[in-house]
Amino acid sequence: MGAAVRCADNRAVSESPKAGAGILARIGAACALSALCALLATPGKAAGGHVGFLGCSNTVGAVSGYGLDGGTRFWPNTPTFTSYGGGTVEVWADPGTNDFGGWGTFQGALASFPDTSRVWVQICVKAGQAPAEVEPAASTVLAKVHELAPGRTVYVSALNGYSDHVCSLTGTSGATVAASVRDWAVSHALAVRGPTMPALSKLQVMSDGCHPNPQGQKILGAALISFFGS
Repeated sequence: MGAAVRCADNRAVSESPKAGAGILARIGAACALSALCALLATPGKAAGGHVGFLGCSNTVGAVSGYGLDGGTRFWPNTPTFTSYGGGTVEVWADPGTNDFGGWGTFQGALASFPDTSRVWVQICVKAGQAPAEVEPAASTVLAKVHELAPGRTVYVSALNGYSDHVCSLTGTSGATVAASVRDWAVSHALAVRGPTMPALSKLQVMSDGCHPNPQGQKILGAALISFFGS
């Protein structure tokens, strides 16, 4: 009858007592295979290198929280990323009209971290928009990310929602619209589905009711760690 041997990460692997002198080697191989299977089950964690990011101020807040939670894979969140503020998908799609500097920041970080293997894009929208209005802009933005970062895996997520109040910037349906656009992008093979960002409560946002405070940042950051690893 086989015995259950536990790997370093506490996964059980069966091994026969008749294995003899080769038991340790076979246990090691079984553990390695078990670890590989677990890794492949969460594709966001499968690659090495840095993780780039693109989105709005809440995206930057989530990456800040990722760092507060001990994560080290994302690009370092330097003050230059304040240029992402107001970065709805439509603004990214037409930066000239809005005098938006986000693309310069994105390209600069990409050049500073050539080992970047994944890029996380968050769909940020403003109040009152419908999915059909945002989808063309999302297509433009994701195509440009692939152009600037060829060979990298691009993940797409929706903007976080709010559990007990309404953010005036995104309105009552902002998170729902963003999720619909995310699903549309994934269904058209424009990107791979990324992490689902948790809704924030009044206690987890700043006085504006929209942007995450340090507590909210850590909650969003935990979702990034769960998906991309620390």
